[in-house]
Amino acid sequence: MVSIARTILNAMPQVTRGARLRIVPKLATPVGSEAIALGDGPNEMRHIPGHALNRSGLCLLIVNAGVETVVAAEIGLMGRLGRPRVTMREPLLHDARPWPRHLEPGDSVVAYFASSIKHHSVLAQMRQAFVVDDDGRMFTAASPALTYFVREYAEGGRGRLLLLGPPRRAS
Repeated sequence: MVSIARTILNAMPQVTRGARLRIVPKLATPVGSEAIALGDGPNEMRHIPGHALNRSGLCLLIVNAGVETVVAAEIGLMGRLGRPRVTMREPLLHDARPWPRHLEPGDSVVAYFASSIKHHSVLAQMRQAFVVDDDGRMFTAASPALTYFVREYAEGGRGRLLLLGPPRRAS
């Protein structure tokens, strides 16, 4: 009986060093020529004068909500069950400091995806964002901003989510 319990406990994922990254996918929308507004969807941007919603990008707000320093080493997007995956090993950062990023407890960073993500062939399949730390642990999240971004920019044009499947028969 004891060996069965040990086997089950050994098979369960273990949290080491109290690491915990909280990630929030956000829309990044230019406001004028020198500012960027972050939000969860287009309704949050509409009241901001000078916003350019048609030029929105995607970013991740990454917060170390743990008790120890964590190194964020990789960000990306993934589909259901982890596949397909789009990875950015050197994202654009709001403060232009180096990547990978050492995050002390309570520290945060905003990492922007390149604008070419809008035209990626698998964008329509993306459902979650992820961050991988230097120990290989993956932290994932979905958000209304990610859903909006995928629907807005996936193959098939603005405002339409491309659904693949057999064509409907005429009745």
